Amino acid sequence: MHFDDEQLKEQLAGGPLARNGFDDRLRRRIEERIGEESRRTRKPWRTVWRLPAAVLASVTLVLLGIWIVGNLKDGPQPSPLTDASSASLGGQNVSPAVGQEKRYALLIGIRKDEPHKEGQKDKYAKSTYRTVLVAHDGGRLAKVADGKGLFVPHKLDFWKLDTISPGEGRQAIFAAQATNVSSNMKSGPNPPVPGNRLSEKVLFAGNQYVSLQTTIQQRSGRIKDIWQVKPIEQINNKSADPAADPHIRIRDVFPNWEGEVGAGDEWGVDRNPGQWVPVIYDGSGDEAPLPALLPAEIVNRDTLLLSWGQIQQLEPSASDAFSYGNLLGVRVGGAIRVYELENGTLVRQTLTFPLAAGEHIVMLQWAEGSYVDKWIREMQFLSRSS
Repeated sequence: MHFDDEQLKEQLAGGPLARNGFDDRLRRRIEERIGEESRRTRKPWRTVWRLPAAVLASVTLVLLGIWIVGNLKDGPQPSPLTDASSASLGGQNVSPAVGQEKRYALLIGIRKDEPHKEGQKDKYAKSTYRTVLVAHDGGRLAKVADGKGLFVPHKLDFWKLDTISPGEGRQAIFAAQATNVSSNMKSGPNPPVPGNRLSEKVLFAGNQYVSLQTTIQQRSGRIKDIWQVKPIEQINNKSADPAADPHIRIRDVFPNWEGEVGAGDEWGVDRNPGQWVPVIYDGSGDEAPLPALLPAEIVNRDTLLLSWGQIQQLEPSASDAFSYGNLLGVRVGGAIRVYELENGTLVRQTLTFPLAAGEHIVMLQWAEGSYVDKWIREMQFLSRSS
């Protein structure tokens, strides 16, 4: 997540979520994004030029061409990788000020699945979560925090997503604000969890929305999985019928999508190598990726600064990668290796930390500038108290 002051003001200006957690502003932005392609294909306006204007324009173009050629001969040529990196950041200038080194931080949310074993007290498969913060500390890149639970940057605060045990071997996901908590926001008893909900697990956590897989027991006794994308502030609203929970429907995000919607309009966000992707489920557990990009309101800063070919040259056994600013993370087997990028071309490895068997990446968030120190302070405090 990119913490730009203007973006933060814009994000905080919105009112409460409506219509299953999906507001009109997000709908308009998504429709505008989807309509960009059709607008590009429109025929340009035909302009009739009068002769004097045409002559003047021709002279101007000749002079401009002479000036450009002279500058190309004298000036330095930008490297293709530097240009590609700038474009992938959406036009944002992430270069540090003269004499200063811009700092970045990488926040990784990890889920570990514990398969159910015969004879266990717990009846259903369980998951645990942890959050790792990688940042410059004392002049070097380090793993500065590693805490139990998912700590998700939401607006100006961190929220914690973690598991609760409602009894009978079941497991559910509970969300609560973790920083800047006033006395009247202190958490009380766990929210009620309907008895037909057997387990919940996080597939993806963004700074506004979370993709969940919920396992329920139907009245017939049949066990069924349901996939939904929910606003983080409404995860604790759990109905006897999960379809009644606040959630985002697939056509709220992709209104022009013409595919067949599966039973219950079930969809989620999954991880492909180098990218988060939308996935739709047919109600029986089978999934298929949607041929569309997720909007920035759901997934932000999800563009690799190096091509996948470059990453495989660096790490031939890479199975995933993620980058922003001057940081590149690569998953290689049972470890994550973090590299620093210099001037968009030079790469050096600076940090490696292990992943346990059964651990999956479910969150990737980014901070830069002054927010790096803020994240270090808050995540170190939250990790000690988790």
